[in-house]
Amino acid sequence: MLTAAKRVRVILVAAFMMSAGANALLVIILPIHAATVPAATIENVRSLCYTIAAAGIVTSLYWALTKLSRESDSARFLTDTIIAAALAEVCSVAGLVLYLVVQKRAEFWPFAIASLMVQGLFILPRALQHD
Repeated sequence: MLTAAKRVRVILVAAFMMSAGANALLVIILPIHAATVPAATIENVRSLCYTIAAAGIVTSLYWALTKLSRESDSARFLTDTIIAAALAEVCSVAGLVLYLVVQKRAEFWPFAIASLMVQGLFILPRALQHD
């Protein structure tokens, strides 16, 4: 049985994961229009989005691996869990921005998958381990 504190952490991580799902839903339901953005701008936006996403994922992994420990008190652990999940979510948001500029759904999926993998494989298990 999960304690109340563990349930709160699981709900928070699940909410961040559902946020990535909501971004995916937007990518699926928004219509694709012919891109009128210059190719050079698209490449600049693509580079920026990949850089932001990579920074968010790496920082989230660092935060999850170093800050989410059993030794933290409950309030600090909850705060660190939220920070780690939010940093992972940055990746999904960067993918959504790239999709909105480029108008190609395939551009979004690597971002969403990376975000969900970090949250599901690194953050959620640590959220469950704290007492």
